[in-house]
Amino acid sequence: MRLILLLFMVVGGSFLRCSMPHHQDEFFGDVEFVFKGRYVNEPLVMGKNYSYFDQSLINFTKSEFFISQIKLKSVSHEHLLTDIAFISLTESHTSIELSEAGYKLKFSNIPVDQYSALSFGIGVPSNLNSKNPSQFDINHPLGEGSHYWSGWKSYIFSKTEGVMTNGTDATNFAYHSGFDSAYRSFEFQKNITVKSNETTQIVVEMDHQRQFGTSTQFVNIAQDPIFHDGGPFMITFMNNYQSSIHYSLYVV
Repeated sequence: MRLILLLFMVVGGSFLRCSMPHHQDEFFGDVEFVFKGRYVNEPLVMGKNYSYFDQSLINFTKSEFFISQIKLKSVSHEHLLTDIAFISLTESHTSIELSEAGYKLKFSNIPVDQYSALSFGIGVPSNLNSKNPSQFDINHPLGEGSHYWSGWKSYIFSKTEGVMTNGTDATNFAYHSGFDSAYRSFEFQKNITVKSNETTQIVVEMDHQRQFGTSTQFVNIAQDPIFHDGGPFMITFMNNYQSSIHYSLYVV
């Protein structure tokens, strides 16, 4: 009788071990975005002078924006990492070392897969932009009142601020975007492999010179140092903003 009972326990234990599901972690990995400010080919450092298109000197004191609807796409499905997040390079880019390290945004428990595309938006999509900070928890990215224009009933999608110096003349500039027309979408065709219990890193570089245009057509900062409405100037700036990111994403 004891022999039969012992045999049953051994066989039963083996069956349970074989039939138990794999540990959940085996089907998930992490994805970490690293946002790196650049000025042409140099690391962006807050307060450091760079040469502008017209040979004036430009430095930056603030660079921040909302990123939204981050999705990884594969043949079988797409995975939403987040509907909204707030990115600030202001404090993470105060030295060359910190700039090279970048601003990190990490997502855990991403299904293991071979993804073929990544998409996201810069700004706040219209379904969220129609709301206001009182409709969100204070710890939610959209719960912060300083990133909202109550008079215009829109979130502030991005802030780029700094100082332009031309000889003895200095001009403070502040370019703040908002309104649904300023929202910009991206889709990158990239092979992004998420492996079990590993971190896949996606680096997004932002050329802050490109935000102001090109060598043949650029913002006259001394003439137009501020904008905060939805006119043509903002549309042009956000088109440049989109170009500053579009060709600078790679997977580590």
